[in-house]
Amino acid sequence: MNIFDALIWAVILLSVLYALYRGFIHSLLSQAALLLAMALALPVSAGLSAQLQGDTSLTSLLVTYTDAVARVGDYDLAHTPVTGIGDDTIDQVLENVGLPSALSALLEKNLLYGRDIESDRTINDYVQGAVVSSAITILCYLACLALIYFALSLLLSLTAHVFHFPLLKALDWAGAGVFGVVRGLTLTCLIYLLMPLLSTVIPLEAFNRLLSASALSPAFLSDRLFAAILAGRLI
Repeated sequence: MNIFDALIWAVILLSVLYALYRGFIHSLLSQAALLLAMALALPVSAGLSAQLQGDTSLTSLLVTYTDAVARVGDYDLAHTPVTGIGDDTIDQVLENVGLPSALSALLEKNLLYGRDIESDRTINDYVQGAVVSSAITILCYLACLALIYFALSLLLSLTAHVFHFPLLKALDWAGAGVFGVVRGLTLTCLIYLLMPLLSTVIPLEAFNRLLSASALSPAFLSDRLFAAILAGRLI
């Protein structure tokens, strides 16, 4: 067990303990609130993300952390116009850049689209764009989700003070524990949306080695969820 495994267990354990303290009904509604927040955060964060991506000062700042030219590994290749490039060039770029699979798939899709249109954008521009736009989109989504979930949780707590949720005797703790685990797993999946971005911007071999050595992390590194949020949908 390494630090990432410990993080996962800590999130799940804290969620279960909180659920056992609050009871089954509250835990059920809390999980429902989290799922609702996940859905509502998509349209709310879309506008914010678009606005921030249009802020050249912010994107320029983020570009400094991507170091795309160094990632491509070849100055001439990095400054090659995307229009008309072949499959071999795209394969070479993807191999040289070495992005996490979720970002690599997005970059490949963008390069395949970009080569068929007339543009003066270079491979370097596409590498930077894939990383920066993904970072802004995911961070905006998580920020909006956190705010919405906090508001819904506050409303839930206020409701609980006015209307006392019934206890289900023997089933109350068991049911609460189950939903505590479910909520912990959901929160862990959301936290792990940051891992592809952190693997990209943190140039530390130790970070990637720890992530690769984690026994539990592969279960939460969901390319599907990452790609769905970038596309503005959950399913």
